[in-house]
Amino acid sequence: MYKDPFQLQNLETFDSPTFKKRRTTNRDRNHWEQWNKPSQQGWKKASSDWQEFNTKWRATTTTWPKDDFDFDNNSDGRRPIIPCLPDDQPSIIVRDEYPRLFEKIFFWGLSMPDSGVLILGQPGIGKMFFQYYLLIRLLHENQVVLFTVGVGGRRTYLFFFDTVYTKEPSTHFVQKNMFVVQSSVYANYLDLEWVKRRTARVCGMSLWTRQELEIGFRYHPRYKHLMKELKIVFQKISEVLEQVDDDGDGGIRGVDQTQTDSVNQRQQIKKSKSKSVLQDHVRKSAYPDVFRFLSNTCACIDNLKSAIHLLMTECIYRFGYVARDVFEGIFARNIVLNYHQRALQDIISFQRLKNMITSGSVGSQYEVITQIPIPDLDADDGLDQVVKWKFCLKSKWVEEELRKRFLLLDDDDDIHVDSFANFISRRETNSTL
Repeated sequence: MYKDPFQLQNLETFDSPTFKKRRTTNRDRNHWEQWNKPSQQGWKKASSDWQEFNTKWRATTTTWPKDDFDFDNNSDGRRPIIPCLPDDQPSIIVRDEYPRLFEKIFFWGLSMPDSGVLILGQPGIGKMFFQYYLLIRLLHENQVVLFTVGVGGRRTYLFFFDTVYTKEPSTHFVQKNMFVVQSSVYANYLDLEWVKRRTARVCGMSLWTRQELEIGFRYHPRYKHLMKELKIVFQKISEVLEQVDDDGDGGIRGVDQTQTDSVNQRQQIKKSKSKSVLQDHVRKSAYPDVFRFLSNTCACIDNLKSAIHLLMTECIYRFGYVARDVFEGIFARNIVLNYHQRALQDIISFQRLKNMITSGSVGSQYEVITQIPIPDLDADDGLDQVVKWKFCLKSKWVEEELRKRFLLLDDDDDIHVDSFANFISRRETNSTL
């Protein structure tokens, strides 16, 4: 599946005479007369990291430079990793849907150059990182690209063949023949100025899978530092537990105790010793929430792999399959937990929750509600597929907390809990843009 992840899959479409001509035209410098002298239009050369980025990824041949990206070897094959982005951005794992989404956007860009695409998805799902992936793919296609980064569009970069220019954000994206790609959340897309002026198609980003989260976590900027701390702590735990085993029964087994009782008691001692080591490290750690959580768990954690599995499982249970929430929840669990709890407090009634989900009017409640794109199979036309949306509760923990909350709030508890359970079992709703 990942042998050549940057190869166009729909070759018949993109090699057709119409699309082939448009791809070739866009690669011709003479086609871009209005940009031929960027320095005379207020553009300045961007910093060296952007120039190096452009040189590295812009294709000069039809063969993708495979040596320029890494691979993460895992059970689902060799997943490509894009390293060393500008602006100190971390590496990107190429998620399963990235190549498919790119082809849809590229198809629309060649088909309707005066329109645009909205990339919609849950906050924290990685829309910005997908746009870097999209930029890299477009550079490989030798396209001219305007790329805006930062909240509210802090800087705009013009990738004009062999040079990258930059300036303050402008209105270039509403000019003729300028195909727009912008990310947003579902609730805010109608407020975008260009959406009011031209046709906007929609791409939806899916929630992460557990496997993607486990791979992505290994490329988080703080991962290596946390692993260093965990290795030190679990080395100490290993030594302590080895000492317990070396001591044997050590007076643990009394006259009336069976061998099973003795083994159980030794397990309790090991658990206590492990907990003590973890608690001692809380005040020394850069990530105290990690070691506080591990020390409070009921399981006897005696190795690094079990600890990482437990941390990931806990954060998925509480925060769902949104990468930013899961990763930040691992490093700073209490902070992420607190803002989810505040969001839950704003759901003052079952009817309010029901209205939010069935109407798709999520607003700022993305700590409670999650949006999932669903292909509309009845309107499926290859790359021109329509997207519908499913809104549901974000995680199992959110569901449990709301169930308890509504039980306390409602006068007729039995009826209310029953209606909540029925609603959760059919909590999907489709909303087409």
